[in-house]
Amino acid sequence: MPTTRVNEDAREIVTATLAELPTGELIRTRTFAARADQVAYARAFIRTHLADDPACDTVVLLVSELATNSIRHSRSRFFAVTLARIGPDRLRITVIDEGRAGIPYLPEITVDTEGGRGIAVIDCLATRWGITRLPDLGTAVWFECAGR
Repeated sequence: MPTTRVNEDAREIVTATLAELPTGELIRTRTFAARADQVAYARAFIRTHLADDPACDTVVLLVSELATNSIRHSRSRFFAVTLARIGPDRLRITVIDEGRAGIPYLPEITVDTEGGRGIAVIDCLATRWGITRLPDLGTAVWFECAGR
């Protein structure tokens, strides 16, 4: 599929997701190819825009988990990350992809379980999190945390 079409599809999904954003200020959005090497670029993207924020390390970890889940499970050509401030001390970060089958969920895990902890990490460290299904477009998994 040509890069132009991928970019148009990504823009359509991101635009639909931003329409769901609570009142706030969009800080930045970036789209990445759905490849494992792009997770490091997603982490760098967050560090660049939240370098002085106490939530930076937590957001980097959670974006890394969601981006990895997107690459492994969504069969998407890309994932996008949006970073928004939805209050004076609240951030909302969203990872968006073309995933149309299945819904990310919080699995039951044990000490012996290998893998599958990404959503559990989100659940433990985020103030709130959720999923927005965009019919015929894809899936957005978002989380909120305290930020400056």
